[in-house]
Amino acid sequence: MNTELYCSPVFFGLSDEPEFECIIDLVVKNAIKMRGHGLDAAFLSPIDYARESSDYCIVPNVAVSSWTPTDSIVLHFKEGLHTVKTLVVSLSSTSEVVLASILLSERFDLRPKFIPLVGSLEQMLKSADAALLVGNAALEQSDSHRNKLDLVEEWLDMTDLPYVHGFWCVRESTMSAGHVAALCHACERGLASLEAIAQAQSPNHSRIFPPDRLLQYLESFSFTLTDEEQESVMEFLKYAYYHGVVPDIADLNFYPDETEDDALHARPSLN
Repeated sequence: MNTELYCSPVFFGLSDEPEFECIIDLVVKNAIKMRGHGLDAAFLSPIDYARESSDYCIVPNVAVSSWTPTDSIVLHFKEGLHTVKTLVVSLSSTSEVVLASILLSERFDLRPKFIPLVGSLEQMLKSADAALLVGNAALEQSDSHRNKLDLVEEWLDMTDLPYVHGFWCVRESTMSAGHVAALCHACERGLASLEAIAQAQSPNHSRIFPPDRLLQYLESFSFTLTDEEQESVMEFLKYAYYHGVVPDIADLNFYPDETEDDALHARPSLN
C-alpha cells in the first residue's frame, strides 16, 4: 500500500481483511515488487503502469486524482530566479518527475538538469535552483514556503483535465473478481470514513496540521476513475511518449467487469 496520506481512503480497512496480506511501501518499490511478481496487486502511478501495461489490469472505478490544486505535487524555487537550470527530485516519485519534466518543457520552455537527492527543503534548495516535493512532503511545506508552483494546477490549465496520481493494478491470473470487488469496497468505506481517517492520521501530522486541516486535504481529492480521468491518463502517457519517457503509448487494460459468487480462494499480496 502507498505511504502517502492522500491514498489512505483507497486502502481503508484492507489490513483487517484476512484474504489480503497488506504491505506498506513507497510507490517505486511497489512497482519493482509487482514487476518481479512479488505482489499480486499494487497501487501504481500511471508511468509505472505504462511500463508493464501488457501484464497488468486496472481495477475499474478506483483512483486518486486532483481536480483542483491540492498541494500534492509542488515545485519550490529559490528566491529571485529568472530560470531553472537544476532541479532536485526524489527518484521514488516516478510519474511526478515525468510530470515536472513535461510541464517545465511545454509551459515554460525549460529543461533543467534533474538531481536525485533526499533531504529537507532547505538542503534541496542549497543544491539546486528548485526542488520537487510530492505527497506528504509537499503537504508539510504547503504553508511555509511561498515561492512555489503547483504542478497539478499547471496540468489542469494545460489540459482541462484532472491529474491522476495512481490506481490499482492487478494480475488477472492471480486476482479473482471477488478480490477486485473487495478493493473497490475498501475505497467506498474510505470515502465514507474520511473524518475517521483524518483523526487516525493526525498523530503523524499534528506538528503541522490538526485533524480538520487533514480532512480538508483529503476532501480535495477525487477517488474515482471516470471517463475524464481515463482521458487524462491517456493524455499524460501521450506526453510521456512524445518526451521519450516510454517507448509507446500504453492502452488502459481494465479487469473484466463480471460478478463472482465463489468464495475468495487465494491470499494475494498487495501494496
